[in-house]
Amino acid sequence: MVSTSTLIISLFLLVLGIWTLLWLLFALLSPLFGQGSASRATASTQAKSGSTSSSLRGFHERLLFRRRVRVFQDLDAAIRDNRLVVAKRLLPKALYLEWIQWSPELIAKSASHHLDLLNKLIVIAELEGSSVRSLPKLESLFAQRASLLNQAFEARIARSRFRTKQRTKGKTPPHWSTKEFDQRLATLQQEFADVRGEILTLFAAAIAELENAKSSTDDLGQYH
Repeated sequence: MVSTSTLIISLFLLVLGIWTLLWLLFALLSPLFGQGSASRATASTQAKSGSTSSSLRGFHERLLFRRRVRVFQDLDAAIRDNRLVVAKRLLPKALYLEWIQWSPELIAKSASHHLDLLNKLIVIAELEGSSVRSLPKLESLFAQRASLLNQAFEARIARSRFRTKQRTKGKTPPHWSTKEFDQRLATLQQEFADVRGEILTLFAAAIAELENAKSSTDDLGQYH
């Protein structure tokens, strides 16, 4: 008959042997899987960190857009109350011409916002018996702005996918490997800045045109 102490020692040695075998298997196999797991873990951590950073930066873009929307609401109220002087002063303040990088949904929203703004410009012109000759050009510039932002967003997505693919393979992409993406984005941003400048200039000219037409109408009324 086997004693209790002998049985306990046998069980202990069995457990120890199993644990030792598992440890050896882990030591032998970890070099095969460790690098891929580490790369995936690193990529996952970087993705989460990038997502948090994008969210914070996107918050600033969305905050600015909400402020422009509030200005637009004040503009709409001024038109309804026939406070056209105030309305014309609010028109340029409602423009949202930021270089959108972190909130792609704002591209479509701001495009719609600017179309509404042009409609208000037309309403003011009609109320004052005038017209906006630069309207077609402004529409074209706003469309061009949205197109440039969309192209830039697609370029960032392509660059991000390339970097993620390299990191998944356990590689750190060198700076030169994304140079083409960076140059493309720099070109788009410069074109965007040019379009933004044209919009500001033409929008100011359109408001000045309304002011001049209003002055001419007032002078004609006084003459009669």
